[in-house]
Amino acid sequence: MNLVTLDIWDTVVRRNCHPDDVKNATAQYIVNRLNDNLLDKYSSLETILLLRQNIELELGRKSQAAGFDDEYNVRDVLVALINKISMNKVSEDVAHDALEREIKFELDNTYIDPTISSFISELNYDKCFFISDFYHDTAFIKRLLKHHNVDFVKEGISSCDVGYNKRSGRLFDWFFENNKDLIDSSSNHIHVGDNEWSDYRVPQKKGIDARLYLPEVEHKKRGKIADRYHKASELVQDFSKNRLQQSSFSIGEDHALFYYAYCREIIANANANSLDKVFFMTREGEFFKKVYDEINSALPDLEKGPISQLLCVSRIATFFPSLRSISTEELMRVWNLYSTQSIQTLFKTLGLDIELYTPFENKYSLPKEEEVQYPWLDERVNRLFSDQDFTTMMLFQQSQRRLGLSDYFTSIGLVSGGNYGLVDIGWRGTIQDNIAYIQPDSKFTGYYLGLERYLNEQPKNGLKIAFGPNNNHSENQSDLFNIVAPIEMICNSENGSVVGYDDSIPPQPIRKIDPNENVIFSDFTSDYQRGVLSNIGDISSSLVNLHNIHDTMKAEALKIWRGIIDTPSPLLADAYFSLVHNEEFGLGKAVDKSQRIYVSDVLKALVNKDSRLALKTKLRSLFWPQGYFKRTDISKFEKLFSYYVLKFAIVYNKVRIKLSRAK
Repeated sequence: MNLVTLDIWDTVVRRNCHPDDVKNATAQYIVNRLNDNLLDKYSSLETILLLRQNIELELGRKSQAAGFDDEYNVRDVLVALINKISMNKVSEDVAHDALEREIKFELDNTYIDPTISSFISELNYDKCFFISDFYHDTAFIKRLLKHHNVDFVKEGISSCDVGYNKRSGRLFDWFFENNKDLIDSSSNHIHVGDNEWSDYRVPQKKGIDARLYLPEVEHKKRGKIADRYHKASELVQDFSKNRLQQSSFSIGEDHALFYYAYCREIIANANANSLDKVFFMTREGEFFKKVYDEINSALPDLEKGPISQLLCVSRIATFFPSLRSISTEELMRVWNLYSTQSIQTLFKTLGLDIELYTPFENKYSLPKEEEVQYPWLDERVNRLFSDQDFTTMMLFQQSQRRLGLSDYFTSIGLVSGGNYGLVDIGWRGTIQDNIAYIQPDSKFTGYYLGLERYLNEQPKNGLKIAFGPNNNHSENQSDLFNIVAPIEMICNSENGSVVGYDDSIPPQPIRKIDPNENVIFSDFTSDYQRGVLSNIGDISSSLVNLHNIHDTMKAEALKIWRGIIDTPSPLLADAYFSLVHNEEFGLGKAVDKSQRIYVSDVLKALVNKDSRLALKTKLRSLFWPQGYFKRTDISKFEKLFSYYVLKFAIVYNKVRIKLSRAK
């Protein structure tokens, strides 16, 4: 009888990725599944991969100490790994799901060697079995073979099931001992595999007719995959190299990796947490959705993210409907952000017609235009919010607004009880808070470029994840928050801000479009975003089947973000300082970024309180010294003078904030 035994990996089954990339993909799944429960020191996938390898070594040593070979089961590895990197004890489901995710990844990224079937058919075998050194069990290998419709070998053994491997030769001994009915003195046993030691020299010593299987084409392909894996970081870095930024389109091409990395992280996390749908919130979300969809279309099925949906919302459209009461206590959610506010600005923030306030203006001697510092401490404001007629009017307005918003949510599939992703640019996720209060039975995971320190209590049904700096965990790279308006400008939409919803069925968002703001979109942002999107496809195809790039890709992406702020293109700077920026929520007006800083502004501020206040307001709107210095419409002297004035203002503001926190 002719008996053939086969190695599995790189003999019967081959991967279209590096073997360690399987572990990298699992590590990324676990990181995304743990979210805030992950210990900070394990945020790097490289660190987790090294930890997994150390756990494998330790379990292997324990197996040897018990008299076996250095074998281990991947299930035990993942349980130990997850316990090690978690802050708090996690459900056993996490390890179970991580194992299943790794198995599915193997199924999705493997194929059958194209010539192995014809190779062994020439051996005229009667029986064929597999003998594999592997950390997944025999049941997995059978599942793998069945998945690929392999019919020439269906039974066999995996080393982790019995504790012996081919390297030592003891797995062959175990196979002989447990298959005596198949093997006798007249049997001709042939073993086929790719490893010179385990599949050739060791079986030869056992008297087995060993055949080394290294088909030239597949062997070269394997070498290329390994080479690509080890050069993956260089490949990523090539996409972040600055080229000639001669147009807004070419600047967008250069920045594409920044948005690619952000959206890839959203996709990976959304998959790990089984989100029903990912909603992209206007305005910046309109651009992010295009990037997400472009990436998603190029991913293999296993890695595709949930369906994306545009969510037409704004702070103005969602804040008032989300109030849990008409009270000064509840309005602290906005006053913590804007501590000086007039009633007129408050009504704009709530999206209400100021005429509704007219009956109460004289009653409480509170002019609608009066800027009130710390409104919650003002006696007139407190009396106003204790007035039953006022609160009744406000509750009626709120019920109308909330009904329209809820109907709009239902029409786009944002229904109660779901598990949803919300994507926005940043910076505290207050729209997510509003939506979470409106739908307390749903769970929301928010994805942001960065997160500033929260000023309000966070809803219990929400989680927020920052791609970049998160001041709620650490102030590492928090200086990126010194100026965020340029990032908002290049991610903006020409479709205006949502201010409410109409009475149609289903309700449609009402947008307020500012033609002045859209001048910059037409002149710069539109071509910039087209440049980004034109390069996303190239990045997607170049980085496919590479999962060891997460750490490098994030580092390069944050480097691009820093470059946008610290060393901007003059084209970008000129566009920014021509911008009319929408600050309707909170400030109740648009801010003109085309203002300039004059020596006379500073001199007047030294001697006059009103001039000091005017200069502070101007500086706050121009808080970007690096960009101001790159403007092409001002003199060199004005560049230098304004640069240092703005730098001083930033330092002063940081010190002021630190002192206020210390109190």
